[in-house]
Amino acid sequence: TTNNNGTTTVTTKDGSVSSSTEQKLPTDFPKGIPLYSNQKIIGSYKQKTASGNYWQVTTETDDSVTKAVNSLKSSYSSWETVGEVENDGTFSLTYKNNSYTVVLLVAENNEKTKIRFTYIAIIKFISN
Repeated sequence: TTNNNGTTTVTTKDGSVSSSTEQKLPTDFPKGIPLYSNQKIIGSYKQKTASGNYWQVTTETDDSVTKAVNSLKSSYSSWETVGEVENDGTFSLTYKNNSYTVVLLVAENNEKTKIRFTYIAIIKFISN
């Protein structure tokens, strides 16, 4: 289905996928996830499955890649660092806490710094 705010949703027996060009966070976006302060949201994606939720938000900023990366590293300093990799000017930063794994891709594109935030909800299974 497509609604008038630019969101398209496909639902199957296994879950649903939503994609939006709205310039705001999805309504059920997790609270407590550090976001870059000086950014404009240019799109979002959400997948809901039996095993958990997956959100992806794409943003852009006029700030430099270096400034964005340094700010994000500081914002996630209380999270466990899974990896921080730089390859040819593109940074991949991965952090996790008890609830979420966050993958951040930061790169310059057309003189704007693009930040793609991917948030994965971790479902904890408790055995009896």
